[in-house]
Amino acid sequence: MVNEITQQEGIRVTKNKEPKGLFYYSFPLGDLDYYVGINNSKGKAITGIFKTKDECINWLIGKSI
Repeated sequence: MVNEITQQEGIRVTKNKEPKGLFYYSFPLGDLDYYVGINNSKGKAITGIFKTKDECINWLIGKSI
């Protein structure tokens, strides 16, 4: 299950590597929104930045885009 979190929560997950799971949040940059995916399922907090929510979630669940 992929959980939407706030940017603050995302920073905390990335820094503390807790809680474990799959997370994403959005943030504005100029006129666009971007999405940060955090795969912390194994406590490594691997992150990716995406232009769409679908791309982000597909990356988190391991689907090819």
